[in-house]
Amino acid sequence: MTAFYRGQETLEARAEMTMTVKDPRQPKVVRTQQIKQTLKLRRPDRMALVSSGEGAFFSSPSVYLDRGKATMKLEGQGWVQTEGIPSASALFLSPELGYDEVARGNIVFDQNLALSFLNKLLFAEVGQGWEEDLDGLRYVGEEAVGKLEAHHLVLSTETQQFGQPATMDLSVWIQQGAQPFLLKLKPDMSKLFPKAPEGQPQMEISMVGTWTGWDVSPNFETKDFEAPKPDEKEPVFPSFDALMQAQMASQNPALSLTGTEAADFSLPLLGGGKFGLKDQRDKRITVIGFWTTWLGREDNSLKALAGIQEATKGQAVSVIAVNLGEKEAEVKSFLEGFDPKIEVPVVLDTEQTLVPKYKIRSIPQTVVVGQDGEVKQVHIGVDEAFAEELLHELKALLAEKESEAKTP
Repeated sequence: MTAFYRGQETLEARAEMTMTVKDPRQPKVVRTQQIKQTLKLRRPDRMALVSSGEGAFFSSPSVYLDRGKATMKLEGQGWVQTEGIPSASALFLSPELGYDEVARGNIVFDQNLALSFLNKLLFAEVGQGWEEDLDGLRYVGEEAVGKLEAHHLVLSTETQQFGQPATMDLSVWIQQGAQPFLLKLKPDMSKLFPKAPEGQPQMEISMVGTWTGWDVSPNFETKDFEAPKPDEKEPVFPSFDALMQAQMASQNPALSLTGTEAADFSLPLLGGGKFGLKDQRDKRITVIGFWTTWLGREDNSLKALAGIQEATKGQAVSVIAVNLGEKEAEVKSFLEGFDPKIEVPVVLDTEQTLVPKYKIRSIPQTVVVGQDGEVKQVHIGVDEAFAEELLHELKALLAEKESEAKTP
């Protein structure tokens, strides 16, 4: 089957992917999403994957490749357009269009399991080594899919779900005869999701993909691969990452501060004195962590700031923690409960004057200001990788400044 697909110069088919979620506690409520797609392929550099249907379970992008120019449309989100994509396989391996080297997959297209599986069959580069990931292959027998006779197989493979190893069994139905077309795909979802707590019913989740209308000698026209033009009001981005960054910025406007001049301030320090951002200009990079005591001592933002301060000791970096809206005595009492003690200088913004200036909607929020007074990075929240990412950013900024100083 793999050799058959990879040997076809042209190909056309229609696909349908349906996902259903049932809650046993609400038997009359069934959530269903259906995505329909039309695939047109002319190797090496022309392809059109036109999708319809949208929902919460997975995305349904439409993508077009026409002699090097790639256009991707994500319904309701925007467009991505990029040049220099040499082949259809490169389309799915392009970082600009969602390929992630760490995940070894495309975070846009691989949400649709049926499309992801078909791509592995179609393109050697995309499916490189996929057979080696199989833990088992079982032949079930001959079955009919509609009016077509098919072979039913079950493939078992190791995967990741919610960051944990998981096993997935994938049933596939392949047309009998000289043209082994993929007709149907159905994963066993039962092992992919955490078991419900004892005494609670398990959610029922099912997924099925089907293909019809296979044609290995279609009469394509030039217009079949031409992408539609975006509406004037629809945003167009050079990469999927840029699209996601814009979406995040719209949801949290603080992210749009990157690249702008940081708002100046001069506020009192806990224990006496004042901190002025302008005083750091041309001297030090400033890391500003916004927080409040109601985050609790379990919040790792203050501990992470303390770690960053220790890691950059002796370098041109200032780390401060700006408390928003609380009295000095309250802040002091809270900090005394830490062991070891938090040594990061604490700035008191009792009137929350910096909330509008730094577009704060949620905390903790961390802002990195360069020596030139420009906002270099904004982090919303704190996760396990926060401190490592922040330290990496600071090292890059310090190296850049050192390089500029050495330039005659």
